[in-house]
Amino acid sequence: MDTQGLARVTIAFENQETIRRIGGLLERESATEEILSEIQSGLNISKSVIAAVPGIPRRGPLNKRWGVIDNEER
Repeated sequence: MDTQGLARVTIAFENQETIRRIGGLLERESATEEILSEIQSGLNISKSVIAAVPGIPRRGPLNKRWGVIDNEER
């Protein structure tokens, strides 16, 4: 599946946290602005912050566009 297809499936899934995590991941992996905007159009406005990886401490840089803390251990 290409990034355009992933964007469409992500939006169709309608889970806001999943949309935010996939958006943050694709931005980090240098997806096009067109694809990122398409994903962002499926989001409701929220000021809450979520972890990229649930279940581990929420420490790391914050991606403000998506409201996702990059807490992945690398």
